[in-house]
Amino acid sequence: VVEVKFEVAMKLSGISTTDIDITSLDSIVTLLEDVIQDMLPEGAKAKLLKVGGFSLTRRMLQEDSSLGVDVEFEVIFTEPCSEETCDDSKETLLKEADDFSSDIVAKIEDGTLS
Repeated sequence: VVEVKFEVAMKLSGISTTDIDITSLDSIVTLLEDVIQDMLPEGAKAKLLKVGGFSLTRRMLQEDSSLGVDVEFEVIFTEPCSEETCDDSKETLLKEADDFSSDIVAKIEDGTLS
């Protein structure tokens, strides 16, 4: 199996860190997970790491006074392979990762990430 992992960071405009508290975090996380999952190719996974300064593994708040809400997540693409096809599988995954990254950047820039 070939695996490609990379982290993605983005800023959501139209919302600030002061709009997020521990009680609203779950609904925001659920929404982001659904949106990100819809963008992933079949078999890929994403794990949200931070939203607006909240670490999603420890739920710790870190102050950030900038406009917008920072979101960090990890994307994992996997592809089964045999010894003969691992190089091809790795190239395919790298291409899918690049396509995903370009797609999410375009959607953030044009406001269609929803």
